[in-house]
Amino acid sequence: FIPLINKLSPLAERLHSVNTIKNVNGAFEGYNTDYAGIALTFELKNWQVKDKQAYILGSGGASLAIAHYLSDQGAQSVTIVSRSAGQKNGPWKYIDYAELKKHSGDFLVNCTPIGMYPDVDASPVDETVIAQFNYLFDMTYNPAVTKFLGIGISLGKDTVNGLDMLVGQAIRSVEIWEERTFTQDEVLSILNYFRENWNGAK
Repeated sequence: FIPLINKLSPLAERLHSVNTIKNVNGAFEGYNTDYAGIALTFELKNWQVKDKQAYILGSGGASLAIAHYLSDQGAQSVTIVSRSAGQKNGPWKYIDYAELKKHSGDFLVNCTPIGMYPDVDASPVDETVIAQFNYLFDMTYNPAVTKFLGIGISLGKDTVNGLDMLVGQAIRSVEIWEERTFTQDEVLSILNYFRENWNGAK
């Protein structure tokens, strides 16, 4: 629906992705808040990206948002893993899932819906692949601990699900709509509320 939008924010234009629309005097402005949610997640985890190797599972809009974020933060390399590795979008290296088994790195990010409720017994990759990475980020937030993250936890990996990203991008959307800025204390209060009350919807 991007062709229907009158104006894109610089970030939405760079990511070629819009998930927030604001009506300004009858004109539609498009924004991307995935990037803000991703940044918040990494900041809260205190994960340092500079000079690290990152691999991203999936090649959709969220995948490209995190690829941009990781590159912006100085990652040594960003590789996107896709079933259609030949269909490249952006400057990053693309490989397929068979090739991934030969690789290792620092960050492994799941941007696919695999493992989301009700398909809770599935993981996009198996234990042998997960063992080759140190930090796991699953953008899925239902269930709170996916099989992908559960395997990582059993291997002693540092993990995070997609709840902070979900809340972070929602906060950014409200900031855009209401033309206000949430304080750090307000953001943490909202996050803590959802962390305490979210177990994964059925």
